[in-house]
Amino acid sequence: MAEVEDVSSSVGWLVRLITPANTPAVPAVTRYFYAYEPDELRAIELVKAYAQVAPGETYDTVRRLNIDAFTAEGMNPGDVKQYDQAPQTP
Repeated sequence: MAEVEDVSSSVGWLVRLITPANTPAVPAVTRYFYAYEPDELRAIELVKAYAQVAPGETYDTVRRLNIDAFTAEGMNPGDVKQYDQAPQTP
């Protein structure tokens, strides 16, 4: 787990999902998801259900996010949304 932006206003997580390479010609795929859920384990479960995680895929939390990240995306508590870019690390 990485840096915490602001624990007092943290309402969710940025979760990383990695799909391993099938062959040397097909690289691994890394996707990121916003999970509007303050509990880390529950956030991971929400992402796993949303992304339909397959056997062999791995996942972890990257960092906590504050409410601004979710309201900017128009999300509500319990929502999951794929984040299209690799996150900038502070």
